[in-house]
Amino acid sequence: MDQHSSGQAGAPVTETVLSPPQEQFFDAFLGAAAAVRRRVSADLVQLYNITLSDYQTLRHLAGAPDRRMRLQDLADARFLSRSRISRMIYSFESRGFIERERPEDDRRGWYAILTPAGQDWLDRCEPTYASSVHRHALGTLGPDTIRIVTAAAQQLASPVPPGQPEPARAKVRLH
Repeated sequence: MDQHSSGQAGAPVTETVLSPPQEQFFDAFLGAAAAVRRRVSADLVQLYNITLSDYQTLRHLAGAPDRRMRLQDLADARFLSRSRISRMIYSFESRGFIERERPEDDRRGWYAILTPAGQDWLDRCEPTYASSVHRHALGTLGPDTIRIVTAAAQQLASPVPPGQPEPARAKVRLH
């Protein structure tokens, strides 16, 4: 592999060429994630008029202590931008799924609180969600593959461990 480093704005930059198997992995990984997400989301939209991202955000809120989270923490946990979480929360609030509350100690932030109606709605969506995940993902993979892919995905999603340096930013050339 052809690699060399050069300094740019104080951070090392590594130029790396991806091998054909690495390109295939990354394309397949992103393609599979997008395809499964799109299919499960389509099932939820068809039956409940809610996207997978909406469903997972409400589900995450349901699992929080007292079914409440600061909006910024909810956005961070779901990898959502401020504008996206704001649009979601507005929609959820208008449907009666959540209530917003301003914390006493921070007049700039808000809490999202899942309402009983939101929990009930989430409970009604669960069988469709589970069936869709089985049909579009789990049903095509064996238990060993599921364990391996889960471990790999968790490793890819985890932040850099404390005490370890951030990886060098890379310029990637695809060939």
